[in-house]
Amino acid sequence: VLLVVFALLTGYFYTQVDWEERAIRRQLSELTVLVEKDGPTSTFDSVGRSRKLVSYFAENPSIEFIPERRLPKDLNSISGAFLSIWGEIDRASVLIRRHEVEIDEDRAESSVTAKCSVFINGSDRVGELVDYRISWIRFDGEWLIKSLVALGSS
Repeated sequence: VLLVVFALLTGYFYTQVDWEERAIRRQLSELTVLVEKDGPTSTFDSVGRSRKLVSYFAENPSIEFIPERRLPKDLNSISGAFLSIWGEIDRASVLIRRHEVEIDEDRAESSVTAKCSVFINGSDRVGELVDYRISWIRFDGEWLIKSLVALGSS
């Protein structure tokens, strides 16, 4: 009897969990950790992070990390831009305040509000809530970012 009850509860839990939404949330969480910085880093670590960063994006993504500030669409250029920015900042932190996901087959849209703080030369340069719209596509079973657009500050 206990085994049947356990199987029913497990089956219920499994059918109630949206695994695709969880995968997207995990991808964004991993990306957030990747772009955070807490002090000086080695060149080796910086290059490794930049290579890992582009693995979260589809080919030719559209990225606007600050309103009206676009990155090139080439993944190698995005990696180079990350290295350039990464070298200029002392610390960076990102805290996801809100993340809503809508999934339709192999595409998804996220609405995200993030608290972004960047420190350059020991002073707080940016410390505000920013709203983003992220478009995802599923490619080979992985959710990749096709576009990331900053909508403005909250």
